[in-house]
Amino acid sequence: MPHTRKAPTHPMNSPRNFLGLIGLCEVGQNPSPEIRDTLLGRIVSAIQFRDEQILFHSRRVAIVAVGISQRLGWAPEESQQLEIAALLHDFGKVGIPDHILQKPGRLSPDERDLLRVSHDVAEILLQASRFPETVLEIFHDSASPGGVSAGLLGRHLGARILAVADAFDSLTHHQAHRRALSREQAMHHLQNIDGAKFDRNVVAALHRWLASEDSLILEDNKEIEEAIRNSGIVSQEMMEQASSLCHLFSQLSMLENLYDGYYMVDAQRRITIWSCGAERVFGLKRIEVLGKTWSQQITNYSAKGLESSVFDMAISSGQPYMMSVQIKTARNSVESDVYAIPIFDSQGIYRGACEIIQQPNSSHRGSEKFQELQLAATRDPLTGLANRAELEVRMKKVTEAAEEPGGTPFSAIFLDVDHFKAINDENSHQVGDQVLVDVAHLIEDELYSGEIVARYGGEEFVVICPETLLNDAVQRADRLRRAVQAASPGGLKVTASFGVAQLE
Repeated sequence: MPHTRKAPTHPMNSPRNFLGLIGLCEVGQNPSPEIRDTLLGRIVSAIQFRDEQILFHSRRVAIVAVGISQRLGWAPEESQQLEIAALLHDFGKVGIPDHILQKPGRLSPDERDLLRVSHDVAEILLQASRFPETVLEIFHDSASPGGVSAGLLGRHLGARILAVADAFDSLTHHQAHRRALSREQAMHHLQNIDGAKFDRNVVAALHRWLASEDSLILEDNKEIEEAIRNSGIVSQEMMEQASSLCHLFSQLSMLENLYDGYYMVDAQRRITIWSCGAERVFGLKRIEVLGKTWSQQITNYSAKGLESSVFDMAISSGQPYMMSVQIKTARNSVESDVYAIPIFDSQGIYRGACEIIQQPNSSHRGSEKFQELQLAATRDPLTGLANRAELEVRMKKVTEAAEEPGGTPFSAIFLDVDHFKAINDENSHQVGDQVLVDVAHLIEDELYSGEIVARYGGEEFVVICPETLLNDAVQRADRLRRAVQAASPGGLKVTASFGVAQLE
């Protein structure tokens, strides 16, 4: 198999852009703190060059997110990774035109889809830069089509913190479509008007942080912003870095828009990039394949006359190569076109390859409506909690985690509102519904963000407490019992019965 040849040319300099991505991956593999800081600084510089207001917003969101995490008892290293994710959460806006960013009204579905694509592209660049997996998870889950989903159940807790911090900063600063709110007005909005969109424990932690002296750091940040604003001149290095990232943004945006998925390998056949589309196509998550040597077991495709991979065929010929294959996953077998592009540097030395997958008649990007329906399928429409189906999914996951070697048992709390039929009969079903909503909110307020609250059905609720022993769960159940008894759900005096169990 040849490894050198005359450097190829390609329309729109695709090989050059791919080579830039390979180079970014190589630099990203360096664990040196200085290199890590340089990569972070490069992205921050690109954000500042695009629009310093995006950078200022991201800095404030990072400050607020860290403050919330501290109130939730996060360890310093966890808060640091959250801070990085928050600082970079709007990196995708580098690839969005001004007329969309500054639109004085709601974005259209197509515009929101463009934001999603740009967010995915930014995630690929962070993946190439080898940011920690926790940062990537938070960044991935922070995508919120329509401004809603990042705060909801099932997302990484860091993303739920980020959603609250992002919304708070947006509400308290002037936007193209509305004036800034005061902190008090913003908190009212988060707690009541948009309360169902966000983790109530996270919102409560924000309220506690704002009431503390620690929040004064936001005032100090204003001086830093002013200093950055007055520095004026953008360095030549910053412009070159921004230009380089914009070229990569353009190339990757095209791949995201036109194809179902793609991945890249380096000269040693190690997988260096694994797109969200590749996760869907091959049924494997990024964390399962990134850094591993390519094998037929990973991509699991076959075609008549194909002995290895399509990118091997491309490398052998020194030219892009395309073949129709059958991709087999745990669910099905799908006919797909695989298009491989070999990557050579200016000296003609082979540096890696990119494989692009296109599946005929497929919709490679889920519509916003589909995502909304998918989200609705996991939520109880009355209380906004997880529904029974989602509870079963989450129960299976925590059970599997607990049964792994070294896993910690979990507990579950079962809650049943007493005499609920009488409440409906004597006060109306509307009052009964309000009792259920208030009890649901009360449970959320009293428990920790890592715990899963679901409506099992009717007046029955279940709380999953990961890594919690029976005695601790009993204490939480008793705290919940007293909280329900002391409150007035639906304006009534209500009690509830509890049961607690632990997985042995």
